[in-house]
This record gives sequence, structure tokens and C-alpha cells, in this order.
Amino acid sequence: NQIDNLFEIYISDIEQRKWIVGHVNIGMIIHDRPETWVSPPESFFDFTYLYFMRMISFFTPYVAAFSTIHIVLNSLEAFIIILSTTIWAFLGGNIKAFDKTVLFILLLSISIAAYHSFTVIDYDFRYRFPLIMPLIMIFPIAMEILFKKYE
Repeated sequence: NQIDNLFEIYISDIEQRKWIVGHVNIGMIIHDRPETWVSPPESFFDFTYLYFMRMISFFTPYVAAFSTIHIVLNSLEAFIIILSTTIWAFLGGNIKAFDKTVLFILLLSISIAAYHSFTVIDYDFRYRFPLIMPLIMIFPIAMEILFKKYE
């Protein structure tokens, strides 16, 4: 199994390796949320798909067990972040400090998501909370870019 070989090289703690590999081998996306799981991976493509789904799921604003208000508020937050990032991507580039700030926030967010995708995404998404504020900070930057563009 390719994932076993990779973990054997990079993770020295046998129990930690067994725990991570065990979750991967059953197709777990989000811990204790079986509705998110996929069928157990058998090929390299299956492992790639599993980790891609984990990465996407790290940023998913809801799961079926959340309350309606929780889903609405998380979806609004995700919409604001996507809108802000889109505005920055298409209209940014004139103010280097803004670009560096947004790129730092995005790289930090993607790095943290990749780490948790590689290990485990907890059922309550608690590891996502520290990223919410930096990602929301892209909104005022995008508004500044938008207003400067059309002043």
C-alpha cells in the first residue's frame, strides 16, 4: 500500500501511523461523520481522490447534522470569503501590500488545510476556527480594491 510506505518513511510513531492509516484505509473524510466517507481506497487515484475530498471538506461550511441557522451562517461566511477572493483575484494587483497580505492568508489557510487533510479532520471542525478571521479579513481588502477601482 503506497500510503503505508509513505507513512513508514515520515512518521516514526507506530501507533500514530496505525491510527492515521486506519482512518485512510476505511475512506474517512471527516472523523465521526460517516455520511462524508467514501469507499475504501484501492488505487493511487482513490487515495488522491480521498485527500482531495479531505482538502475540500476542510473548507465545507456545513454537514447534514448542523442546525439550519448554523448552515445559513456558515454558508454566508463561505460566500463572503469566496466573493472577496474573487474580487481580489480579478481586480487586485495595484497595491502590493494587499496582494502580499491576501497571498499570505491564502497560503496559510491552504497549508493548514493540507496538514489536517493529511492527518485527520475532526468532526467538529475546531481546527478551522483560527482561519475564519484571517479569511474574513480578505473582505475589507477586496472592498478597498473595489472602491479604488471605481472611484
